[in-house]
Amino acid sequence: MWSSSNDNISQNQNSLFFFQQEFIRFPRLHEKIVDVVTHLLRRRLPETNRMVENLVGIELAYINTKHPDFHEAGFIHRALTGGDKTKHDNRVCLMKD
Repeated sequence: MWSSSNDNISQNQNSLFFFQQEFIRFPRLHEKIVDVVTHLLRRRLPETNRMVENLVGIELAYINTKHPDFHEAGFIHRALTGGDKTKHDNRVCLMKD
């Protein structure tokens, strides 16, 4: 696994060297490529930021029902309210599956 990864790194380094040499030969092409890529990245940045914010929001809103505190809270709630055990037990069983 590591040897193929190292081979890929070597190939990428060789490719980069080749492109660097080509960019030296064609400085206007290099400048135009940098301008186009920079413009593209700047144009997509707001949408990318929104997507990352949404992903972080999703992670923060996730309720980890497998966490021990979650189950303890359910037991405490049942003990304090004397709630209907059959309804509550069914909900806990559904969450475990």
